[in-house]
Amino acid sequence: MDKCIKIKKVKTKAVRPIFKNGKWTMILEESEEYIQDLGREKTICNVCGWSTYPECKKWCHIIKRRES
Repeated sequence: MDKCIKIKKVKTKAVRPIFKNGKWTMILEESEEYIQDLGREKTICNVCGWSTYPECKKWCHIIKRRES
């Protein structure tokens, strides 16, 4: 039996600094990217793909920062 990896499309936002007309400005860029769908409740966990999920959520600095 073949394993099938599910892929999903997510929208992401990133802030990028640009030096224009002698000044620094911040530009918000939106893009779409394809990530693997591992069936985890948080998108960041699907992107990471750490094999010890869900135990890794206890020490993951990204999850701790978002939940505080």
